[in-house]
Amino acid sequence: MASCPQHCSCRNDVVDCRGKQLKGVPRNIPASTQKLYLGHNQIKVIEKNDFCFFPQLFELQLQNNLITSLSSFVFSGECLPKIQTIQLENNRINFTEADEESMKGLESLTEINFNNNPFACTCDLRWFRRWIDKTKTFVRDLKKYRCYSPEDWKGKTLLSFDETKIECNLVSVKVTVGIIVTVIILFVVLISISYWYRMHILFITYSTKNRIRRYFTRRNQNYTELVNMEYDAYILYSEDDEDSKWIKTNLLKEFDDGSEDDQNFHGKYKLYFGDRDTLGSADNLQTSVNTMENSRKIIIVVSKYLESYRLRDLFIGEALDLKGNSLHDIIVITVGNISFAEIPRLLHSKVRIGDHVEWRDDDIYRRVFMVKMEEKLMNNST
Repeated sequence: MASCPQHCSCRNDVVDCRGKQLKGVPRNIPASTQKLYLGHNQIKVIEKNDFCFFPQLFELQLQNNLITSLSSFVFSGECLPKIQTIQLENNRINFTEADEESMKGLESLTEINFNNNPFACTCDLRWFRRWIDKTKTFVRDLKKYRCYSPEDWKGKTLLSFDETKIECNLVSVKVTVGIIVTVIILFVVLISISYWYRMHILFITYSTKNRIRRYFTRRNQNYTELVNMEYDAYILYSEDDEDSKWIKTNLLKEFDDGSEDDQNFHGKYKLYFGDRDTLGSADNLQTSVNTMENSRKIIIVVSKYLESYRLRDLFIGEALDLKGNSLHDIIVITVGNISFAEIPRLLHSKVRIGDHVEWRDDDIYRRVFMVKMEEKLMNNST
């Protein structure tokens, strides 16, 4: 023979590698090999093409190894057209990862031995049980084959195992469990996201409904003539108490014609202030969206607290959309030393050209603020 695996003996087309502590099928096996003895080693895996280069092979011994599974087409008739005998007894094959393709096309096979392997008598073994019933190959010591698992079948003969005696799903238990776990995780994530963004979802729902209504109304009539302007201005601000206090002191007191906490204001404009004007039983979000539409102007109070207001951009986006419909103007107020980076991006264009009102805790700034606010509230043009 032209070549021979290391530590093996090769003679008369017989390659003997028994008991050499091999971890896998050795290299340099002659293509003319007819008998290959690989028993009593430590081989764990048999790859698909391990025996595809020995067209003359008719006897293969793999007994007393550590083989756990058989790959598809591992003993394909295309690779082993003359194979007659395969010995696989005393391994660790349970057939849970094998399939019918593992034994496909072995018309020449006359004898095979799987004795003393830990057969897992589950749904995954159905194909092997059917193969035993149909094959013309002699399965040596077949009556000795026993189930090692599951517990209900442990110790019973393989021949007593029948697919009609077990309940099998269309998919394996592992796949089923995986699908269930994935669905549960996705459901939890979806619920968590929905809860976290519930106010965003509600806002978008109300806003979209109003936009659709405005669209169909404009098609046939003058929309601005149909809208009932209940307020001169809607005040948009953060949910922080400091902003609320500032509005009461510097906006309502000077410009609002209503009252707050038994204090009558002396302004001449009807301003919508959420903390005061939203009824406790009302849906605050829907009320806000509707009131914005029914206001001539929207005042946006940009303070250091507005950045943390989660619905900030949604409200500002709605205001900008209304600007092209019924809204006369958007009045931007910057409170304190606000940097340009702290101003919402949607308002950058207005602030960049100076179309905003500044308020600072200074007498001169307060006077200028009063004059500018009066001018913007009084002016009904854009």
